[in-house]
Amino acid sequence: MGSFLFRRLAREAGDARFDTVKTKPLAFFITWMAQATWVSIVMLPIIAVNSVPCISQDEFPGPHLMLSDILGMSLFLAGFLTEVIADRQKDGWLEEKRTKVHDKELYTKGLWSRS
Repeated sequence: MGSFLFRRLAREAGDARFDTVKTKPLAFFITWMAQATWVSIVMLPIIAVNSVPCISQDEFPGPHLMLSDILGMSLFLAGFLTEVIADRQKDGWLEEKRTKVHDKELYTKGLWSRS
């Protein structure tokens, strides 16, 4: 996601959604804090899982993957790949719009329409 946003920012030389916000300190602060709050909320399950003491190595030696670990990693990978593919499809559509191949306002095809 970061690389996609960086490429878009570099190509379009800015983000019009933040043009008015970045000139108003209070609005910028509120936007910044909303993003920080969102990141903190999303991070809470990871903190909760990592705060549970693990079984000592003597009782349960070696690295172990549980079924829940495999399911979680699979779910993450599926979601990440879905996002990457959908963003690439939309990026291609936007490039076609820039070069006047079409004049549609919304991209409603491909994986993007389902994500």
